[in-house]
Amino acid sequence: MGSIQIERVKFWNQKHVAVCQGQTWFPEERMVQLCSGKSVLEIGPGDGRQLQKLIGGAKDYSIADICPAVVKKYVNLKYAYEIMSMDDLIIDDTDQIAKFDVVHCWYVIHHILKWELARFFAFVCRHLARNGVFVFNYPVTGDTGVDPRLTIHHSTIDIVRKLDKCEMDVIRLCYYEPRNVVIEARQRGFR
Repeated sequence: MGSIQIERVKFWNQKHVAVCQGQTWFPEERMVQLCSGKSVLEIGPGDGRQLQKLIGGAKDYSIADICPAVVKKYVNLKYAYEIMSMDDLIIDDTDQIAKFDVVHCWYVIHHILKWELARFFAFVCRHLARNGVFVFNYPVTGDTGVDPRLTIHHSTIDIVRKLDKCEMDVIRLCYYEPRNVVIEARQRGFR
């Protein structure tokens, strides 16, 4: 595990409860619609705010996180995966790469450094089912209240370019609040 990853794990093991998402907004109605009857993977679930809103309608709901303390919090889920790097694979019960209809993450992208972003999107692609949807948000400006060595603001154009390199098409992009963006993307060739 690289030094940046070690720093992240240490930080989140100490602060995973303190740095909760609180009253942050997410497109609840749209996400309930997307996840209804689907196999869902949430990356970086934090305090579980989105999970609590979405798990009831999903066919199955899994989480993945780099922080052992977060993964332990969700031991009651059928699948809670600790991922050590963006090169890890999530393996299902049949020893195949697990595939999900919806992969989503909220307030995660700004913790991924610019040089890691394509690797993160490739990780997501490996786990998207045919015609699956990847939904995420990111802040475009402002202080996130997190260690600046572990936080970065990506421009929308940088994110769209990295998705394109991973053969993912943006199917919906929505600015909300003065400083956040939500993107839905699919692997190229699927609509």
